Amino acid sequence: MEGCAGARASACTGATARPGRGRASATPRRRALLASRHRLSWFASGDYRPFDRLVPRRREPAVSRPLPTIHGITEHDAGPYRLERLDLEFSNGERRQFQRLHGRGHGAVVVVPMLDADTVLLVREYAAGMHRYELGLVKGRIDAGETALEAANRELKEEAGYGAARLDHLRALTLAPTYMSHEAQLVVARDLYPERLPGDEPEPLEPVPWKLDDLHQLILREDFSEGRSIAAVFIAREWLRQHA
Repeated sequence: MEGCAGARASACTGATARPGRGRASATPRRRALLASRHRLSWFASGDYRPFDRLVPRRREPAVSRPLPTIHGITEHDAGPYRLERLDLEFSNGERRQFQRLHGRGHGAVVVVPMLDADTVLLVREYAAGMHRYELGLVKGRIDAGETALEAANRELKEEAGYGAARLDHLRALTLAPTYMSHEAQLVVARDLYPERLPGDEPEPLEPVPWKLDDLHQLILREDFSEGRSIAAVFIAREWLRQHA
């Protein structure tokens, strides 16, 4: 066929294989062999993850535009927060006034305590905003001079009566990033042991064990509504499965 000299039959539309060279399309056995060779070459190259299945690495999307220019900031007191008004100019020339809240502390932690490989420890406490008792995770402020892991272990002892021999920091969670700079560090706590420290709660929190396989039931409960806790248990479950 014109334009196909020297090419394989499968590389040209309408072409046929020459006698003795096999069919134009690969047999199922040949396709399986090629796939096996691809997996072996991938493993040998080091571009793999040590889990029960190979997962291709995702390429992070690039930011397509520059950040707005801050021409000025005015500050106002807002109790536990600092209110800032930003004079912004966007890349298209538009000028806007934005507001944001800065926390006055050192951030916070959200802790996922694992009683065993399949059971997370929740706590039930009074939530003044909703005026009801809410299920959620151990959480609290990071004190001055503390690391996120130290704060997580302290809060775990104060709120749940456990310490942790293994603590892993996974990532930061935000509350409302469009107008708040507050971040909470997500920590998974394992190898728990009984230990209690005095805290600032007006009454003891109620511990509630919950199986990770039953999260689909937990997220439908009216008293489990805090966004950070919902996100944290699912992130932790996936992380634990990958690091089992």
